[in-house]
Amino acid sequence: MQTGKQILQSFFTIFSSVRVFFANFAAAIARTLGEHTIIIKHIYMYFTLLITVILTAVVLVVGAYVIAKLIGPRSYNKVKGEPFECGIPTHGSSWLPVSIGYYLFAILFLMFDIETVFLYPWAVVVQKYGAMAVASIGFFLLVLAFGLAYAWRKGALEWK
Repeated sequence: MQTGKQILQSFFTIFSSVRVFFANFAAAIARTLGEHTIIIKHIYMYFTLLITVILTAVVLVVGAYVIAKLIGPRSYNKVKGEPFECGIPTHGSSWLPVSIGYYLFAILFLMFDIETVFLYPWAVVVQKYGAMAVASIGFFLLVLAFGLAYAWRKGALEWK
């Protein structure tokens, strides 16, 4: 079993090898392309950043999982695996049909909530784009108004 220090050394060795490989690859391409070497250097820089972010994310997730397993409480018993419903044993199936109204109401809420998210950036740049921005947001709001009218007519907004 490897210690934490050995694992980190292996990780950095692999990362350095990958980095050197891509540096050599970028240099070879730069020699072939001549004047486009600046583009290759930027691509290499962003690629290195991307790999670093991905590897950091993996290390943090695995580290959090390992720490949780090491210091977390362990109690395994038969009762822990059973479903819990307010302390009362369940009778019959616990899969009961749920009214579609809940889902429809949630979707409508999300639709109008997302509308607000799109209105904020529009409000920031409306002066820059002038009449075109007003026309585009007018069309956007018209489509939303038609959606609301349709939902209202179908009775989706009535709580039964």
